[in-house]
Amino acid sequence: FLSFFAAAFPKKEKDRIIEIHEDLSTRFELDLEPLIRFIFSKMEMTQNQVTKVSSFKNAISGLKDRYAKEKGRISDILEASARATNVVIQLLDEEFGLSTTQYVPSQNVLLPLFDFAHVRSFEKVLDIPPADKKKMLFWFVVASFNGIYSSSPNHKIEEDLGIVRGSKKRFPLDELLAAMKSRSPHRTSIEKGDVVQAYSNVLRGRSGKEYLMLLDILLFKNKATDWAGKPVVSEKAAIHHIFPREFLKENEENRDDRINCLGNLTFISPSVNSEIGDEPPESYLAGYAKSDASMLDQHLIPNNKKLWSVDRFDDFLEARLTLIWKRTRELLSELE
Repeated sequence: FLSFFAAAFPKKEKDRIIEIHEDLSTRFELDLEPLIRFIFSKMEMTQNQVTKVSSFKNAISGLKDRYAKEKGRISDILEASARATNVVIQLLDEEFGLSTTQYVPSQNVLLPLFDFAHVRSFEKVLDIPPADKKKMLFWFVVASFNGIYSSSPNHKIEEDLGIVRGSKKRFPLDELLAAMKSRSPHRTSIEKGDVVQAYSNVLRGRSGKEYLMLLDILLFKNKATDWAGKPVVSEKAAIHHIFPREFLKENEENRDDRINCLGNLTFISPSVNSEIGDEPPESYLAGYAKSDASMLDQHLIPNNKKLWSVDRFDDFLEARLTLIWKRTRELLSELE
């Protein structure tokens, strides 16, 4: 795509796209695809034109004719796009602690946010009105969790970008949710059953990313530490099994949907994770909680010590998933 673009436009403009991506990739692990989708949509290309080689090649010719008399227009679009993406990434970092896309299920969810920041010409997070900020964050969480672009993304992205561009100054959350409701899985929020009944192996491939992202956000909002005295930073943390895997297997618990269930996982310091090893939670949790009385609440771990024994493992999972849901509900209420 960039080669076709470079054949029609000055090389410096292709190089600027690569430069923008390298910066975003280094800082946020942003893939090239969402950036290409966004930048060329601002040049009035459709998502089908952007993602299909034959369509893209033909569209480039039209693009060249369209901007032939506006020599600096492409450069202006690129700079405005770079500002918009940076504002959104800064917003997610400041409000959710997401300094990487490591646990973001689909980066295409960022496109309506990029577009809104572009339409409103935001240059920094402080430029975003508080009400819009909440709506943007609510949409990001719900859209990511429900995987709205997991199938047939082009039409859905095109529709959502049209909604954003047709809005009058405010982030069009209601309109985006209405469009989301019309598509499978027809959800406009995160429901209790999505969390409390989430008995699945969330560490299997990409299938559990939405749960790890949700946990990451909740720990950040709870100001959780990594049990070594520092704030949790997921990309530098280890995924910790509260009931260690080998300990569970030694006690004849071999169900992956329980061992790797969201209710059995949290993020802590890699060194602390190694130090704990295969110790059962009834042996180590009290010690860490003693050094930091708020640690259990921060990590949404049940305070009832009776649940820390292996014979109450299922009860522990149920209790912790309930705590995770309660905090999820609070977060969504704060943002609505």
